[in-house]
Amino acid sequence: PLGRTLSDGEVREASVYLHHKKGHRVPVSVRVSPVYDRNDSIIGAVEIFSDNTKNISILKELEVLKNESLTDELTQVGNRRFAEYEISRRLKALRKREIGFGILFFDIDKFKSINDTHGHNIGDDALKMISKTVFNIIRSLDAICRWGGDEFIVILPNVDEKKLGIVAEKIRTFIEKSWLEAGDDTIRFTLSIGGTLAVPGDTEDSLIERADQFMYQSKQGGRNRSSIG
Repeated sequence: PLGRTLSDGEVREASVYLHHKKGHRVPVSVRVSPVYDRNDSIIGAVEIFSDNTKNISILKELEVLKNESLTDELTQVGNRRFAEYEISRRLKALRKREIGFGILFFDIDKFKSINDTHGHNIGDDALKMISKTVFNIIRSLDAICRWGGDEFIVILPNVDEKKLGIVAEKIRTFIEKSWLEAGDDTIRFTLSIGGTLAVPGDTEDSLIERADQFMYQSKQGGRNRSSIG
């Protein structure tokens, strides 16, 4: 936006993701306005950045989840209990009202090696960074939950297989391009992702097992990829 405004003088707005000093990505709105000299020539531009994090209602909802012990203490996203509750609720809606949904199941590639090399504090920072990044790039009606260890589930209502694959690739790409600093080291991460759509005959176990199988298909295919089916 800045380069184009310097060229043509048009005021522009855009949504971008900036890299936070703690590693995760933050959604930001950018407004660019040209600056003119006395001869009406463009001599610069002003950029105004505004935090575009999900609105206060989402924060209040998270507070409710905390009070109900449905939030993971480390990452501050939904925990396994919340994931189980949400999947059960979505399955009932699928059977009764045909409201479809899909899930993505992923873990961090070679996470044990990261812990062993850099320590558990860096491992914890990685879990927090990745969960915050995913939370910031999914829709407000979607949910990310920590299933256990370095495994996460994303629950996405009203998606088809194509959309599920697009979201999976968006998550994978954002994490691949994020990093943490540990002393003189820059630590990068990748994910193996599996995804599937729920069908009326599914149980919670069958749905998660199917997504888990696709995740391992991604791992067997070389990691840092998504498999949807």
